Amino acid sequence: SYGLEFNGKTTFNGGTLELSGGNNSGKLWGCVFQEGTFVLNTDVVVTGNTGTYAPIHFTDATATINSSITQTNSGGEPLYIGENSVVTLGKDALINVLSVHGAGKLIIDAKDVEAGEYTKVKCGASGFTGTLEVINNDRLEAKIGNGKIVLVAKPVAQIGETTYATLAEAVAAAQNDEELME
Repeated sequence: SYGLEFNGKTTFNGGTLELSGGNNSGKLWGCVFQEGTFVLNTDVVVTGNTGTYAPIHFTDATATINSSITQTNSGGEPLYIGENSVVTLGKDALINVLSVHGAGKLIIDAKDVEAGEYTKVKCGASGFTGTLEVINNDRLEAKIGNGKIVLVAKPVAQIGETTYATLAEAVAAAQNDEELME
């Protein structure tokens, strides 16, 4: 069964959606967004959902998060993005859960963001097997490194199988009689 279940097309504005309480039986999913399109301008908080299911779950959903998602003292896969789901983290989104799991698509709005660990996702992501995409920043791409989501500079040139983050590095390598490929 579900603690909070949302279906259809819904925009949440202001306030907090909060689910607190035990789940010792392991049969309660926390906050479930499914089969719909959602815009979250409202904070989502799940506390004490200690079962094996996902406290915050997106399944067959398209969602844009412009707020915070927080989960504490919970079990399972704290933030789960199902394989048919697309979740976009807006520039003001903050994800503060134990980990991100699933095989869906996670899109990161990286406007005015530099390369490095994506600090707006304050959790591990080693259980996320889906795709990562960056929008609003053509210089960066998202990867999972050391179990975290990191933003890395896209290569600007390639020589053979080697890619280079800057043109200066590629030119220096090309001066060693290697062929520069665009």
